[in-house]
Amino acid sequence: MVVGYILAYAAGWLFAVSDVLVRGASKGLSPRDNLLLSLVYGTPLLAALSLAFGEGAISLEGLAVYSAIGALHFYLGRLLFYTAVANLGSASAAIIVSPSPIIASILAVALLGEPLTLWQVLGLTLVAVGVYIAAAEPTGKPLTAGGSKAAGALAGVGSTLIFSFTMVAVRWASGEYGSPLLGATASYTAALAIVSLTHRLNPGREAWGKVRYAALAGVAVALAQASRYTALSLIPVAEAAALISLFPVNTVIAASLAPWTEEKIRGRHIIAAGLAVVGVVATILGRS
Repeated sequence: MVVGYILAYAAGWLFAVSDVLVRGASKGLSPRDNLLLSLVYGTPLLAALSLAFGEGAISLEGLAVYSAIGALHFYLGRLLFYTAVANLGSASAAIIVSPSPIIASILAVALLGEPLTLWQVLGLTLVAVGVYIAAAEPTGKPLTAGGSKAAGALAGVGSTLIFSFTMVAVRWASGEYGSPLLGATASYTAALAIVSLTHRLNPGREAWGKVRYAALAGVAVALAQASRYTALSLIPVAEAAALISLFPVNTVIAASLAPWTEEKIRGRHIIAAGLAVVGVVATILGRS
């Protein structure tokens, strides 16, 4: 159980690092370019981790379910989120998806029969408030051709709904079929197949310098997904979601430390981090 909490918290930081790197890559690459590169570098890594941990085989039905989750989450959901990052900035995009844990918890109650206590509701609410304070104002201008803040916000809302549903779907699938890392690999493979058939990487000469950012982002987010999938198989959705949902605050901190960004930590970010920590504690205590 303790390992599940550690992995969920680590996933929140790895997502943050990946988001900041994607923002840097977006100065020369499109959201689809970033998506393709993240899957190209992430899929072999997840496959290697699955083999290293010696996970058992998954049935054909399980592979089909994980592939469907991947098509929804890693193709459509991630494409929308990368669009939000490119148009709003990493911290501002993070705030858009902050309600995901609350929506996921509600879905878990309805679909999986998991209990949801008053303390968990309070904790998840505090987390959402904390990340809202941390990134209430847009931190970046649109980097894509024809992009806008409105388009970024709409893309962020779409990714929020998708991420909320797939968080619960992963919890269910890992319980039904096991092998969460192998499942993540199947999900990545399905998404990679779709984007490979629908998009061709062809950045300009100057944009090739941004590929390294996208590559590193792909490695970071693959490790985050591995941690996320495993955590969701070990602990309840509400608790895993609360820890993972710290990533918007983590993104603000990571962005302030990254030399290619102009984001700075202010007083409201410290307050937001405190609220998020209190929210996580409340959520975990609500389990007892």
